[in-house]
Amino acid sequence: MIALVVLAGCSGTPSSSDRTPTTSVGEETQPQSTESGETETESPSKTLSTETQISSTETTATTATTTTAGAEPTDAPVDGSNHTVTVYDVMDGGDVIIVAFGNGSQRSVKLHGVEAPETSTSEITPDAFDMPATDQARNWLYRWGHNAREYGKEQLDDEQVKIAVHGHTATGTPTVSLYYGNAQTTLYNTKLLENGYARATDTAHPLSDEFIDTETAAREDTNGLWSFNESQDDLSHR
Repeated sequence: MIALVVLAGCSGTPSSSDRTPTTSVGEETQPQSTESGETETESPSKTLSTETQISSTETTATTATTTTAGAEPTDAPVDGSNHTVTVYDVMDGGDVIIVAFGNGSQRSVKLHGVEAPETSTSEITPDAFDMPATDQARNWLYRWGHNAREYGKEQLDDEQVKIAVHGHTATGTPTVSLYYGNAQTTLYNTKLLENGYARATDTAHPLSDEFIDTETAAREDTNGLWSFNESQDDLSHR
């Protein structure tokens, strides 16, 4: 019995301080403590996240530049520029046109050097057309303003045309020469004058002499609105 007790004491299990720590597969190694008690830990995930953000920012900037460069400007066309556009609508007395650019943006443009009668009786000025300031003259011009608009819609609606920008009105609307037809060489500004739908303005420009001559010929032939006769009772549209 004494011998068995001695043998048992010699083969006792080692203490916890003598055991060798083991690390199982897949278990993260715990961070090491420094002498000051602070823990040193590398953070590869944080570094990767920063690099990813930088890459993402560069990609976004590149995309924005590409979009801006590829899109047609939406600001007012500059003086001297030329554009191929599609006519969306004809407004006022046919001398204000709403056009659509290639990127889908729409803009109003004013025909350069011509003035059609207004389609609002309160804005009609008979003296601008060398007519008396009478209700008869106002009604006449009112009707011919609508005639001019209908003529414009017949000629231009949904048509692809070319515009040459000459300047801008006081409100920032581009003033243009508008070319239409199969070859886009027919000047619509002149057609309004030729058919008596508008008058030439007093504004000096390269085509002002031609516009005045065209209006003078329309007056002499009593085309369109120039067929007004103060003594007549018939104020028919055409």
